[in-house]
Amino acid sequence: MTKRVFVWVAHPKAGSLCAAMTDSYGDGLAQSGADVRRMDLADMSFDLNFEGYGPDSPPLEADLLGRRTLPGPIIS
Repeated sequence: MTKRVFVWVAHPKAGSLCAAMTDSYGDGLAQSGADVRRMDLADMSFDLNFEGYGPDSPPLEADLLGRRTLPGPIIS
């Protein structure tokens, strides 16, 4: 059975040490046969002033709605 691994890079800056470490970690997992999927906070665009969920809250922004499903693998 193939292992499935999801990695969330929550550093707000692209090209950070966290992202580089995730690259290496993901490459190693993929080489071992795992299905690796990744999402980067730095690639997302949304209003940082979150107002919460509820009937009076604005709808989720397009980038957040699009991230409800897992992104594709790091390495195909």
